[in-house]
Amino acid sequence: MPIPCQGFTVQWGTAPLREVQTLEYDAPRGLPVGRVTTWTPSLGTLRLSGFSTAFLPESEYGKRKRLTFQGRTATSGAVVSWFDRDCVFTDAAIEATANGAVRFAFTFIVQDTLGAPTNP
Repeated sequence: MPIPCQGFTVQWGTAPLREVQTLEYDAPRGLPVGRVTTWTPSLGTLRLSGFSTAFLPESEYGKRKRLTFQGRTATSGAVVSWFDRDCVFTDAAIEATANGAVRFAFTFIVQDTLGAPTNP
């Protein structure tokens, strides 16, 4: 049964990301590394696309924050967390087509840790 994608929210750090229309998560895993514990430098790439530039200023580039994606289930209507990881904002792009709406896309690298501090 398909999962409806209505009424979802996306948040990066404490800021809600407004007017998100698409969310793509490509999750190839890097090889595990580490001597004492096993971790992976990257858990894939997440790309958001929407109609607003206001939610993610360029000053946030390179920062690491917790990105969450929540939506409602079709059966009970309860809010479910579909994605909750630390991500680093790495890229921004503008997508435009003739006679269409301009979309703003943002790319994040998904991190293996949760709740680590950002740098800078």
